[in-house]
Amino acid sequence: MAYAPIHFQQTPDQFSDHWAPNVIAELNHRQLKLVKMEGAFLWHARQDTDEVFIVLQGKMEIAFLDAHLLLREGELFMVPQAGEHKPVAAEEYHGRSRGS
Repeated sequence: MAYAPIHFQQTPDQFSDHWAPNVIAELNHRQLKLVKMEGAFLWHARQDTDEVFIVLQGKMEIAFLDAHLLLREGELFMVPQAGEHKPVAAEEYHGRSRGS
């Protein structure tokens, strides 16, 4: 097994597609993914797990049925299991998401 750290600031440069999560590690049978976002994603809810968003570069918004949340660089937010939400990034965003 190779022992090497994952560099969050360098990893997004290795892929270019928006809304195409890239698995960078697995933890307790859950995947850790990096994703580039630009524009709006679909309304959705994860029925089997919470979903974590960490903004590495840029900013993003998470729309909920009754509110909106703005996340900036260095901030984290966890959407609870079954919480309906819609990620939106007006400009390209690099972040990490943990989901199923």
